[in-house]
Amino acid sequence: MSRRALPLVLATALLAPSLSAQHIEYPNGTMKYRISTTTTVNQSSPAGNAEYDLGIQQRYTVNLARQAKDTVRETVTLDSISVSSKNPVPDMTNLQGSTFVSLLSPTGTVYSTTPPPIANQMLTQLTEGIARFLPAHRGDLRAGASWSDTSSARMNQEGLEVSRTSVAEFTVLGDTTVGGEHALRLKRVTKSNATGTGLSQGTPIALVSTSLSDARLLLTSKGVYLGGTSTDDVTYKVTMVGQNAEVNVKQLARTTVEAIR
Repeated sequence: MSRRALPLVLATALLAPSLSAQHIEYPNGTMKYRISTTTTVNQSSPAGNAEYDLGIQQRYTVNLARQAKDTVRETVTLDSISVSSKNPVPDMTNLQGSTFVSLLSPTGTVYSTTPPPIANQMLTQLTEGIARFLPAHRGDLRAGASWSDTSSARMNQEGLEVSRTSVAEFTVLGDTTVGGEHALRLKRVTKSNATGTGLSQGTPIALVSTSLSDARLLLTSKGVYLGGTSTDDVTYKVTMVGQNAEVNVKQLARTTVEAIR
């Protein structure tokens, strides 16, 4: 090896770690997103079986502002929401224009969420989805990296006290270019289990639920979320305690998230 080549080899070796692993955090700024979800629902109950489709179209404005070294304030404005189905659907028009404020880590872990002061039966589920809209990730990302995260939560969902445990497996699939901008392709597979009890219209009920979510996500090297796709397979059983009656539901949802330039 020549003396001229030796410094180049040393420089390449020193630079290799910084090129292969990138520290990525969510930056200050505002982005807009379009979210489209199509869900197929199959339900069986003592009253019979039913199958129907549900479509939800949403638009978000997401503003991020660093509050402290370890805290990002996320303000999501629900610009629009529309629900389509052959069956009756809940009225969600009063949610349009409302804001959801969350405190996050710089890599997207949710600390807390404050929903808008609006009475709506779908608000709990909507709040949870909006709070976790930005995918949580590790700061140091490189192609081939993988890790897992476990989380537990308790919530009140339409009168039920629900406990849920989730295990998410992440893999950085590699690099790509979107609109001339370098981005990382992330795979996230999440398995969740939930149980709950409470009253529904005065009737004691018990809930058992399992779900599997498979997502592909795009995150730029500057920390900007560009969207992605996900498939969520959810099954749950509701038992009317003391009545020997069950309702079994299976949902298959496909979601596409697009960043609007």
